[in-house]
Amino acid sequence: MSFNITLGNLSRHLTGPSNPTALGQLILTAADSKFTVHGAQAGQTLGPIAMNLPFTHFYGIKQEQHGGGKNGVFFGFCDEHGVAIGAQNQDQGMCMVGAGGHVPLYFKAVFDLAGDYTFTGNPG
Repeated sequence: MSFNITLGNLSRHLTGPSNPTALGQLILTAADSKFTVHGAQAGQTLGPIAMNLPFTHFYGIKQEQHGGGKNGVFFGFCDEHGVAIGAQNQDQGMCMVGAGGHVPLYFKAVFDLAGDYTFTGNPG
C-alpha cells in the first residue's frame, strides 16, 4: 500500500517515501522530526515500519494536528508481524518506548477515519 507522505512542516514541500521501511526515512532532524500522511483512507495501515532511530533513554512518537476526527488513528510500537508491544495510542496521544528492550521494534498506524495525520518523534 502506498501513501502520500511529506516530511517536516508542509511549507517545506519535502516529499517522503510512499512505502517507508524504516522510521529513519520519515523522522529526520533536518525535517523537524515530523511527517504527515496525506489523504489516509479508512482501513489503511502504515507499517510495520522498522524502528531504526537511536535513543538513550526513551523514544516517543506523537500524533499531532490534522487527522480525521475522534478515533481516527490508532498507533504504537509493535513487532515485525504487527503485534502490539506496549500501550497503543489513539488520536493525539503519544506512544513511548524505553531503551533496554531486546526485541526488534516497529511502528504501526491504523487509520480508522480518512484524513491527514501528522506525527512527530523525539528521543529523550
